[in-house]
Amino acid sequence: MDLKEEQEIKEAFDILNRKEGKIIMQKMIKADAEVIIGAKKRSGFRRAYHVGSGGIHVEYLKDLDFAVTPVNKNDMLELIANTKIASQIPDKELFWPVFESLQNLLSDFPGIEEIDLNPIVISQNELYCVDIKIKVSKNDCPVFPKAFLNPRLCKNFSSGAGVSRL
Repeated sequence: MDLKEEQEIKEAFDILNRKEGKIIMQKMIKADAEVIIGAKKRSGFRRAYHVGSGGIHVEYLKDLDFAVTPVNKNDMLELIANTKIASQIPDKELFWPVFESLQNLLSDFPGIEEIDLNPIVISQNELYCVDIKIKVSKNDCPVFPKAFLNPRLCKNFSSGAGVSRL
């Protein structure tokens, strides 16, 4: 909603509270770029990781590159370099801790069939995960820790809706 003044915030809060009764407010983050990072189990193969333009751009730009696990730092840098969004990412190495943590998560919880972190917003050389989608196999329903990524990277992570600083 990009509300800046206190009165605007109070008015919007009152309107939404009357209609919904539950409100989540968070700081507006100006995105320099939006990226998707995810993985999916493939039948007969290991997991396939993907990276590309995130947010609303993922559907119409079809800007994704793929790699089969395991993914090392050089693989990740190559994945990013092969996308259209690469030119908007000044420090591609920022994403290595995310990839490393994602691989650890998938190793710890093999029942995860698909996971998408989309979008990961880049703002002033910091990463913010806005939304995470996880699909778990019907046969395996693990309990996920609240901050499943490296806690050092997830100071502001919450398991509900909201923006998480990575």
